[in-house]
Order: sequence, then C-alpha cells, then structure tokens
Amino acid sequence: MTNERTPTMRRLWLLLLLLALVPDRLHAAAYPGQTDKTGFTEGSGGMVMMGCDVNDTRGGNVSEDNATVARCTNKGDLKVSQSASTSASGTLQSSATGNGNGTSLSTDGMASAVLTVNCSSCSGGTTVNFEGTEDNSNWTAVTAVQIGTATLATTTTTSGITFWELPVANFVNLRARISSYSAGTITITGHTSPMPWNAKVVNANLLMGGTAADGNSGNKSAQTQRIVIATDQPQLTNALKVDGSAVTQPVSAASLPLPSGASTAAKQPALGTAGSASSDVISVQGIASMTPVQTDVTKVGGSSVSTAATGVQKVGVVGNGGATVDSTVGAGTAPTNQVVTGCLYNSTEPSPSNGQALAVQCDSKGRERQVIMDAAGNTRGANVNSSNQLSVSVDNSNVSTNIAQMNGVTVTMGNGASGTGVQRVTLANDGTGVLKQWDGTNTANVDACASVAHTKVAINQTASTKLISQTSAKTNYICNIVLVVQAAEIVNIVEGTGSTCGTSTAAIMGSTTASQGMSFAANGGFTMVGGNAAVITGSGTNLDLCLTQNGSNRVSGYLDYVQR
Repeated sequence: MTNERTPTMRRLWLLLLLLALVPDRLHAAAYPGQTDKTGFTEGSGGMVMMGCDVNDTRGGNVSEDNATVARCTNKGDLKVSQSASTSASGTLQSSATGNGNGTSLSTDGMASAVLTVNCSSCSGGTTVNFEGTEDNSNWTAVTAVQIGTATLATTTTTSGITFWELPVANFVNLRARISSYSAGTITITGHTSPMPWNAKVVNANLLMGGTAADGNSGNKSAQTQRIVIATDQPQLTNALKVDGSAVTQPVSAASLPLPSGASTAAKQPALGTAGSASSDVISVQGIASMTPVQTDVTKVGGSSVSTAATGVQKVGVVGNGGATVDSTVGAGTAPTNQVVTGCLYNSTEPSPSNGQALAVQCDSKGRERQVIMDAAGNTRGANVNSSNQLSVSVDNSNVSTNIAQMNGVTVTMGNGASGTGVQRVTLANDGTGVLKQWDGTNTANVDACASVAHTKVAINQTASTKLISQTSAKTNYICNIVLVVQAAEIVNIVEGTGSTCGTSTAAIMGSTTASQGMSFAANGGFTMVGGNAAVITGSGTNLDLCLTQNGSNRVSGYLDYVQR
C-alpha cells in the first residue's frame, strides 16, 4: 500500500493552499446560469478568476497529469469527495521456527486489522506478541480481541489456528513478534481495513457515582443501584403487597373472641409453676383403657443414644471423681478411676455348702489367699525358706530319670552318626577341649588337608594366572599338584594380592622374579602328592596364590588345595 495522494487530490490541496496564502490575489467566481463554461475570463490587476461546473453527473476517470473541471453545487459551493484508503493484506510470519520480528504490515490510514495466527504444534511457551509503531522505531503492545471469544490479550500462546481483531488507527505499521520460542511452526497473515474499529466491552465493571457498584447482600449505600419492582400498578397507587395473600397466616393478638358456642365459664386448667405442685392434674394416656404412653429416647443431652442390644439402652458408669472406670483387658493405660474389688478376712476359714456364694478370702494383711490342693480336694501347704527356695521332697532317696527325648527328638542310642537326638558331651582333658594325639611328650596336630574339604583346580594357561583367591583370616595349603610345560618354560608359585599376585608378592616355589624360577624343558614338569597332608603351605593369611611364567608357552596340570 502507498501513502501518496492521487494527482487530482494533489491539485486540490495545492489550490486550497494558494487560496489560504494569497486571499487578496486569487478569487473564484461562478456565473449563475452559465452552461458553456466560457464565462470565466482573466481579470485585471493580476487576479485569476476560478469557476466550477454545476453538474450532478460525475465524470469519467482522469489519467495522471491531465486536467478536469471542478464541480460545484447549484449554489456555487465546491464539491469535495474524500475516498477511503484501500485495504491491504500481508504475511507477518511465514513458517517461522524461532524467535523473530517477522514482516511488518502497513496500517497507515487504516482503522482496524484482522490477523490469522496458525501456531502449528506450538508448545513450551512459544509466544506471539501483537505490537504497533507510530515512528517505525519504537514498538508498543496492542490489545487484540480473539474473535468469537471474550478474550482480550496482547499475546497468544495458543496452539492451532486463532483469529484476532486489533485497533490500528494512528499506527503506521503492525507486527506479530515471536518470543520464548520452544516448539512449533508459526504462519501469521493479516488484513487491514479503513472501516472504523468497533470497540469491544469485555468483563466490564459497573460503576455508580464513579465507584464500583455494590455486589452481593448488605446494607444500601451510594453505590447501590435503584430498581423498580414490576407490578400491575405502574404508578404504585396502592401499597405493594408483601404478605402471603390467599394463604392462611399466623395471628398474634392481646385477646381474641372465643369460637362460636364456647363457654367463658369453662374450666381452664392452671398449668402451675415448674417445680411446684399443681391443683390441676392433666393425665396423659396412650390408647384406650389407660395404656401407658410409649416413649422412644433417641438422644440424651443432644447426642444419639447407644444400645447394647435391641431395646436395651447402653449406660455409662463413672467413678467417684466423675471419670470413666473402663479398663483394658490387656496391658494399657490405667483409667483415672478403677472399679475397686475387695476381699474378706476370716481368722477361721468359712465352709460354704454346695451352691452358696461368699466373698474372696484374704489374710490379716489384706493379701488374697491362694492354696494348693491335692487330688482329693484337701488343702496342702508349700514350704519356702528365707531364701525364697521351695523345698520339694521325693519318696525315694535316688530319683530314676528316663530320658526319652533330646531337643524334642527321640534319643539316639548305640553307635552311629551324630544327629539332633544325640546329646553333646565333652571329653575331659588337660587342653582346650580339642582331642589330640600325644606320645607322652609331644602333641600331634591334625593336618589341614586331613580336616578340610579339598578344592580342585585344573591348570591350563599361557600367561601368569591366579589359581587360589584369598579367604579372610585363612592360609592356603596345597595338598596335591601336577605341572607339565608344552615347551621350555620358567614357572613360579607365589602368593600376594592383585590379579596375578603382583602386590606384596612372596615366593612359595621358585622366585618372585619370573625369569629366575623353576626352568623346565619341553614336556617337563613335576608332581607333588600329599593326599591328606599338605605339600606346600602358604606364607600367611588373606593372600591369593598364583602360577607365574616367564614366557608364553602352554602350562597344564592339576591343583588340589584347602584353606584353614
């Protein structure tokens, strides 16, 4: 769109400017009744006479730089017509996928604009900002109305297609800037119009006297709106009825006449005063023949009653201090007031007959009496000495004991393997309870290979290898070993830590240096068989055992070991 005026408009503005600058030199005259347009002549004194054509029919289009005759009314008044600017369209954002100002839409001479915002798959806060400028340098937010809704906003983050109408009068350009881009593809097209902007009222607040009107219930004030209740009396000639017409209403009066036929001398019972006897007694009965009136107590003190069974009301018992006396069956916090039970002391034991009841008996100290009875029901005593030891006597001096079970299992008899029914016994000796061989001077220890289950390892390697992994607080014992080399090789048996015993290394057979160990020719090797006796003992505890070699020839064999 262009801001330039048409040639005709330019000439009209120039003419008006000349008339304003030199009013004493330029004059226009119209000769009433002149039809041939020849009545305009050049006057004297440098004055130019200007006329117009009285014609109600509008002429054809005039091309640029060609002249035409001005038209006026039959009163000689110059006709002036102002045409609105032509509307314009444009694309403000085209498939945008990031932040940016986009392309501005010219709004000079326009009153309103409509934007179509297509924010496809937008999410994460991607924002379109509506902004206008007056000087093409400074931009400000423009409030838009989302068409079809009551939404007023200067930005939108809505995904999908939305339509927005904006006022753009006095702005020269409009833009839809993208900010806080996260995701989506944005295309925005716009259309401007010279048609006036129709102001929208959205969520307006009602004011009374310049202050927000009263809302909800409450007392009247200067901000309370006056209203008229619709009635069938436009002028409210009669009082407006607010009672329940045609409905029976309650009546209150100091005195009322008696119903027809009532006797004023009839006896009226004196209700009397609460708490005092009354001379007039009113009997209340249920059905005929003085059947007692049935009552149904559903609440006591405002609370619903509880029942122990159908027709049986549950009642609460409180102690002397007003607190509950209920206690728990198991261990629990004692109630404030417990139900106290007592016992009766008699120096002579009572002798109740069958079916009779009597109080629990206690001794002279108030302690409940407990007695031991025999099978015949006779009272028997128990002897307890000063050390609280109960004396028990048996009929025979030697008590025979027959043990049928041990640890809940039938006792195992005779020679055989140990089991849960075999009683553990200790053999008396001068040592720590461990049975050892002794020749009268020296004690023999049991070899590790004879007391611990063996672990077997197959040897087949071409590089140094860990054969035994350490066990906490235990020593390695080799019971049997066979070793053969495929080609000439130097081997060593060492202990230490690490993948190949490289840390804290100690030699068991050979050397800690691989090249200085046991040298064997091709197919050479050695065999050591101890059976239940160790042939190689480790140097300490918590150590790995490795077979190292100087070359890369194959070494094969067999290892049998224990750890103790």
